[in-house]
Amino acid sequence: MVRLKKLEVRMLETPGQQLSLTDPGARSMKSRGGGIGGYKEQTTVDTDHHPIVTHEVTKVGSDRRQLTKMAKQAKAAIQIDTLCVLADRAYHNGDELQSCEKYNIAT
Repeated sequence: MVRLKKLEVRMLETPGQQLSLTDPGARSMKSRGGGIGGYKEQTTVDTDHHPIVTHEVTKVGSDRRQLTKMAKQAKAAIQIDTLCVLADRAYHNGDELQSCEKYNIAT
């Protein structure tokens, strides 16, 4: 019981009040079958030649706020003024689409 109390204190001190005993950096993410610990990989790919342009590992379980950030990184990496991006519906968020427009990123 003492061990559980110590774990509870550690858990309550962490961001999101989550604690993984096997990987301290992992956070629970929603999946169809329930929550599971892990990370998410965000990747941008050149659709003409297929190389990975940028990538990032995140603890954020949703893609909803990743579109502008990743598109800006891709734009900077390939050093162009305007960019057209394609993304699946997990990225569909009105605020993100508006934000992309500010940076000359067509969605």
